[in-house]
Amino acid sequence: MSSIQYYMPADLVEASRILQAVEHSHVIAGGTDLVPKMKTGVLKPRALVDLSKIKDLSAIVSTPEGLYIGAMANVADLADRQSPANSYAVLRLAARSLGSPQVRNLATIGGNLCNAAPSADLATALLALDAQVEISGATGVKTVPLDQFFKGPGYTVLQRGEILTRVFVPSYMKVWKSFYLKHTIRRSMDIAVVAVAASVLWDEKSREVKDVRIALGAVAPTPLRARSTEKAIRGKILNEATITAAASEAMNECRPISDVRGTATYRRILTKVLTTRALRILAEC
Repeated sequence: MSSIQYYMPADLVEASRILQAVEHSHVIAGGTDLVPKMKTGVLKPRALVDLSKIKDLSAIVSTPEGLYIGAMANVADLADRQSPANSYAVLRLAARSLGSPQVRNLATIGGNLCNAAPSADLATALLALDAQVEISGATGVKTVPLDQFFKGPGYTVLQRGEILTRVFVPSYMKVWKSFYLKHTIRRSMDIAVVAVAASVLWDEKSREVKDVRIALGAVAPTPLRARSTEKAIRGKILNEATITAAASEAMNECRPISDVRGTATYRRILTKVLTTRALRILAEC
């Protein structure tokens, strides 16, 4: 491996300047995705920019507006029942399903999103929570809805010199019922063959679904917001007929490929099965 420059900036302005000036530079957070790619030669950065010294990037803060999660917050903190994130069940369940305890203690929410894997657990869960990401760069700070952040496997809207700094989940999602399911080849420490995240807002009297979010992982080039599936549920009672129709819609809406973890056909069937299970669980809440 050739020599690599290593930077530890004190603030976001300096970090952005380095990333802009140094060609083939990469941000390093927990390194659980980046380092294996470097070892196998998939990535060959000339410089690494370590954000760990930058103040407040690891904070998880609940406000009246919603939940703010710093990009350097590790996954173990999101999985902790004492964390402010515990109010959002789908996010806690996704965090608990990610990797091993050792990986969760290192991996960060920013890394999980910026790696842009179609199977990313936190990305799928956050899509079901109307999440937004905050991006800092030379031109200032901007906010992007998470469903517009991903461009393809391994690609996001981040431009050279830009850094994902925070994730925001609006407070209204706190009262929604939510759940996360994924199927893996191994029982643990494996990425999803298919993942489903679902959030539902009920009318407490009629039990009609006032609003719903469904997100699918590992069945499209990016984590997928399943809007047609949502349409099949919204405004209806979540009974077995509605669940069956929605699960069939999810199977039709996904766009999986065949790879070493499963065929496209297998993934479509799994999408239907997991969507059914997730909605049945929520129907009993």
